[in-house]
Amino acid sequence: MVVVPWAVSCGTCRECLIGITAKCSTMRAESPGGSLAAFGFGPASGSWGGMVADSLRIPHADHMLVRVPDGVDPLRVAAASDNLTDAWRSVVPPLAERPGGSVLVIGGGGQSIGLYAAGLGFRTFGPLTR
Repeated sequence: MVVVPWAVSCGTCRECLIGITAKCSTMRAESPGGSLAAFGFGPASGSWGGMVADSLRIPHADHMLVRVPDGVDPLRVAAASDNLTDAWRSVVPPLAERPGGSVLVIGGGGQSIGLYAAGLGFRTFGPLTR
């Protein structure tokens, strides 16, 4: 079982490597609008189609598909393909690499990303002790 993020990304460009996969420069360059490559946002975001389909074409699947951990009911993470995935990628792996590191969460257009990121950081690593 996997979760497919809403934003299409390559995993190797500068933006992807620093964790802002929704701004992937490789896939944005391939989308007609040039500002976003995503599922379900119409032709301006590329020819990826919507997410309610019998089958999907997932470019860069090794990077994009996020495995659902063993023991997690897939129905509990059915909405994880939205902003929760971006929040996870921007907080949990970097904190795992730097135990005791700090995170500054700043809101933006996708306000739920900041909320999810703060919650994931706290739930995964606990409160700051400074």
